[in-house]
Amino acid sequence: MKTNIKIIASGLLLMSLMMTSCQKEEHDNDISVEESLEEGFTSKTGHNDSELVSSLETLTPVLYKQYSGSLSREDAENSFLEDVHNFMIEEKSTSKSEAFIYFKVAIRTDTDPYSQTDGNVWGRINFLTNNGDYQVPWFRLNDPSRNDFENGSWDFFYLRVHIPRSDWIEVKNATLALQGTDGWNVKWFDVHLQDDSRYSRASGRTDIYDNPEVWLDNTTNSGWDFYNTGNAGRGRLTF
Repeated sequence: MKTNIKIIASGLLLMSLMMTSCQKEEHDNDISVEESLEEGFTSKTGHNDSELVSSLETLTPVLYKQYSGSLSREDAENSFLEDVHNFMIEEKSTSKSEAFIYFKVAIRTDTDPYSQTDGNVWGRINFLTNNGDYQVPWFRLNDPSRNDFENGSWDFFYLRVHIPRSDWIEVKNATLALQGTDGWNVKWFDVHLQDDSRYSRASGRTDIYDNPEVWLDNTTNSGWDFYNTGNAGRGRLTF
């Protein structure tokens, strides 16, 4: 009788240990799944240890608009063109001069988890003119007071910069820079410069349409990561 009781007790103890072990394994699996959903270091550009080298001169966009990611590239661009037109009327910016150029920057953030960023985002554009290369000063794109660069969203910027007088201009390449550990997945990155009412005489257009689908990220809060389109510009604006 005592022997049977011992066997039963041993069996119950073994079942208890097995249940405890299974519960612990399930709990450990829950933790690993939860941790796997956390944002980690994502950049594969090879530039994540770079520094932002800038001059004292910087640019500030004169207009910013955000549109739903449900819009196509063409629809988003057309919406921004209308907003630019209304903005220039309100600002009464009717002066026409080749001393300044106006260009548009359009960025779409990817829809993958954690694609959005609250980090510092800067941009830079290189133009080619009949007088040689012209590099626009760095311009800051993010604004802590707004929810820019959200998952799937379109962010549009309108910028104005002085350039040496030229007969023609082409977009050569463009750069994005992200500072910090809040990684950002850039799906599309476009630059547009075209004939409009701000030039007394001009024809044509020049653009970059780029689909980088690249993660920018860093391992430190002060470090920078970069993406450059390469010489992807096409077209020419002639004055």
